[in-house]
Amino acid sequence: MPEEKKASSPTKSRSESLKATILEAACRLFMERGVGGTTMQDIADELGISRPTIYYHYENKEAVLKEIAERVTVKAAAISGPRPKSDRRHASEALHDVIVQYTELMMEHALEFQILDREEALLDTLIPGHAVEKRRVLDNFAGIIRTGMERGEFKAVDPYITALGIIGMCNWTSRWYRSDRRMSARDIAETYANHSLAALERPAAREVEPTIGDAIRILREDVDYLETLAARAGDQDTSER
Repeated sequence: MPEEKKASSPTKSRSESLKATILEAACRLFMERGVGGTTMQDIADELGISRPTIYYHYENKEAVLKEIAERVTVKAAAISGPRPKSDRRHASEALHDVIVQYTELMMEHALEFQILDREEALLDTLIPGHAVEKRRVLDNFAGIIRTGMERGEFKAVDPYITALGIIGMCNWTSRWYRSDRRMSARDIAETYANHSLAALERPAAREVEPTIGDAIRILREDVDYLETLAARAGDQDTSER
């Protein structure tokens, strides 16, 4: 007989619900007053509960910040990769999926991201691993772009500058997105992904009769691509010596 799923205890559900409520209140106050201008007592007063109740769920403000970072930065690093060797998708498909998921994450946790962005210096001091996770996000995006260049799918670009541009574009949705807008979060994320790929993918101008200008542009992109391959081959030769 299949094993029956155990229902979660009502007490546990209430506790998790209260913890989520505390986090939401803390985020509101952090945005209004800053982390430094908010005390645990302020959070308790905001909710009309005792300070010991707050401490039961969060030891201090640093614990609240750590959970915010886990909801946003740590999850973003997991979403963006790195890609396993078994992943045989085209780089364009992988980048599309990552941009969609990352943009949706920014819109879902808009308030939390804005707090992390504003309190970046404090976070790097209190949570050393936060800077590492942020760097992982950038490395993962740049890695997909570099793979696309090496396979001839993407134009020859600076992977990190391009990754920073895409990430910044996605991050900005946390400032303006509202759920009552004309486009859904998924539609916005898909639009961002498609625009990013349109700027990166090498054109299929060879499939139609190109103009002289098209031909020159294609040749330049081919030279850039060959230089990328040559640089990669040079790096491999150096590492093997």
